[in-house]
Amino acid sequence: SRLLQRALGVGVATTPLHTSVGYWRMRRPELFANFPVFINYGGLDLGTDIYGLPPLEHPGLLKVCLHGGPPCDPDDGGARLQPGWPQLLGDVAPWIRRLLKEVDCERPAVAEACMYTMTADHHCLLDRLPAAPRVVVGAGFSGHGFKLAPLVGEVLAKMALQEDPAADAE
Repeated sequence: SRLLQRALGVGVATTPLHTSVGYWRMRRPELFANFPVFINYGGLDLGTDIYGLPPLEHPGLLKVCLHGGPPCDPDDGGARLQPGWPQLLGDVAPWIRRLLKEVDCERPAVAEACMYTMTADHHCLLDRLPAAPRVVVGAGFSGHGFKLAPLVGEVLAKMALQEDPAADAE
């Protein structure tokens, strides 16, 4: 939101969050060949929001992560962000242990820090700038930007071309 404020004088109510990403070794990768994207919002009496993606980035490793985290400063370029080992081992590992029996939950093989830009309602903002209606903006994806990028790109392109994006957004 500070970038839009500085560049265009437009304020957007967002909060940057630091979250942790874990890539966990699959014992039997063939079982995960067609694994879907998933998210679990605080269910299973574990109280933590966890999501995962198919094993595409690192062969043999399933991406299972926290959804959310503490506020952080995006202007430091993420230089001080480190993977949250207590969260990965204390929140994600028990979830994996309980639900994904063929995934090694002792410790992620790869851990990374990540930054989300959250909106109050966790919905992204896709709109035109009131002072410059030819400028379209997509922001505040609340951790879903990567998963929604192809659709969001199409919607923003249609908005920029003055076409109706409603069919794509459904």
